[in-house]
Amino acid sequence: MSTENIQDTKPQGLKPIYIRASDVTALYGIRKGFLFRLVESGALKSTLLKGRGQMRGIRLFRAEDIQALIDKADKNQPS
Repeated sequence: MSTENIQDTKPQGLKPIYIRASDVTALYGIRKGFLFRLVESGALKSTLLKGRGQMRGIRLFRAEDIQALIDKADKNQPS
């Protein structure tokens, strides 16, 4: 498994559509536990990629959904 940061591996100017939980933390400062509570509550969707019969997989989040969630929270803050 790679430990490289998403900013180190993406081509210049290309924005990812899906990102891992570790990238959400690196880019937005949202910790993994809070992220998964958002998924459990239905406030955020995620996609799990895994092979047939495998217990573990890769959980991905849409970058635009993360941004929309932050923007919504920001709009609800008092000025």
